[in-house]
Amino acid sequence: MNVLVWLLLGLAVVLAMVLGVTLVLLRRLARDLSSVAAGLADLSRKTLPLLADTRSALRKADGANRKTDALLDVATSLTSTADSASRLAYKVVSNPLVKVLAFFTGTRRAAKRLADATAPGRRRDRSGSR
Repeated sequence: MNVLVWLLLGLAVVLAMVLGVTLVLLRRLARDLSSVAAGLADLSRKTLPLLADTRSALRKADGANRKTDALLDVATSLTSTADSASRLAYKVVSNPLVKVLAFFTGTRRAAKRLADATAPGRRRDRSGSR
């Protein structure tokens, strides 16, 4: 029985040491956690005003973006209108202008031929060549 007592006594000592180490570690852990909590509180106290400033800046930027979007929409509309007006002006003016130019070119050629045919000293044969 002597051996059994010594074994139980040794086991009790080991368990007491494990319990002591566990208590020391728990104290350190509690101290570290309180330090982390204080750091988080400090961080929160410092960052909340920054977040408010960031939100304010984002609201201003959003307003500016909305204005820019509106301006881009107006510019796109103006571009589309100008393109349509340009196409319409081309269609309206190009065909009559070509006809007028062709008419005047033909009239000029006819007048030149007439002037050449009726000029004194010029002879024309029946084929129309000189």
